[in-house]
Amino acid sequence: MDRISVIIRNRNEEQYIGFAIQSVLDHFNKPEIIIVDNNSNKNDQVIGQLSLIGNVKIIFNDQNSGYSIGNNIAFSNSSGNTIVLSNPDVEFSIDALDKLLSNLRIIN
Repeated sequence: MDRISVIIRNRNEEQYIGFAIQSVLDHFNKPEIIIVDNNSNKNDQVIGQLSLIGNVKIIFNDQNSGYSIGNNIAFSNSSGNTIVLSNPDVEFSIDALDKLLSNLRIIN
């Protein structure tokens, strides 16, 4: 079975991130969730508390390194053989992963 890593790059979107994580946990089987916080100027404690949720890894950047560098940092810290990029305001539907993986397997 695929090990799924879901990467969420965050910059000042703490109001959404909890919902995004819950959506991932609801619709993925034992995912690894990696949040890269690109030096948000809002409440770091909100993001830090998310590391208390199982399978959630938080990486704090000391500068806003941008979308691609933030994702690259998360890629290098992920353990999944399937990696899904997401954003704090994304909510997954029930069959989103099944559709994604079935399309990827066709390509392979």
